[in-house]
Amino acid sequence: MAITKCPLLEKIIIPQGVALVNPGMVYDCGKFTQFVVEEGNVYFFSVEGVILSKDGKKLISVPCGIKGTYTVPDSVNEILDGSFFGCTFLDQVVCDDEKVKIGEKAFRYVNVKVVKQN
Repeated sequence: MAITKCPLLEKIIIPQGVALVNPGMVYDCGKFTQFVVEEGNVYFFSVEGVILSKDGKKLISVPCGIKGTYTVPDSVNEILDGSFFGCTFLDQVVCDDEKVKIGEKAFRYVNVKVVKQN
């Protein structure tokens, strides 16, 4: 399932019991800047509106309305396919690309520069 062209959508709440999130499930929603994972979810949590695996090692999904520069948290060692799907407002992503495995389709439909973290 995908959510597209919802100009008023700003956030999505991921309930406690949700165990599967499709990276890139929201597309072409310019105001969508926040995933909120309910407290008690044993699979995911959110940091600055981005969904990470509970252990913080996998970046699952970034809201497509996020703008400017996004810095991948230090705990992340894998960016999943589709994680940045449709993030057309992003200019750059900062991460340690030597430490982080980046999925082949992580930046699908995105023209973003990946900058090495210092």
